[in-house]
Amino acid sequence: MHRRQYGTSLPVVGLQVRYVQPVTPRPTMNAHKWSVAAIALCLGSMVCTARTIIIDKRDGGPNGFNRVWEYHDYKVDKHILYCRGAGYEACEWTHSPEIVRGYPRLIEYAEQRIAAGELSGSYSEEIDGVLCTVQWEAQDPYNATITLED
Repeated sequence: MHRRQYGTSLPVVGLQVRYVQPVTPRPTMNAHKWSVAAIALCLGSMVCTARTIIIDKRDGGPNGFNRVWEYHDYKVDKHILYCRGAGYEACEWTHSPEIVRGYPRLIEYAEQRIAAGELSGSYSEEIDGVLCTVQWEAQDPYNATITLED
């Protein structure tokens, strides 16, 4: 004979399963600390992504370039300035990517090193607690790639 007792669920012979009402945990200070830490980690990862500027010069001349255009990807903070062919246009930004630390000073440093005949190299400097690095590779001042990351 199957007897049903208070607190049992299914009438199984020889097995009693008791229903225990779950206790909803109350938020504690420890849980609050973990929540704050998780939010800080998420915000920190967004802030800590490398921001990049690339200046890519090809076949320019002493008077400038024939075509100049720029590309901005604000989702990943990547900005590229393309300068192509001999012409009369300066290799300059229309919309300057001012959010990158070290710009324009470190770009100017790389351009000065290229003009002095140092055709490849890199330089790093800590700015606002962040290590910023400029790298360059060139054949001459009119054919160069300069990359700045912070």
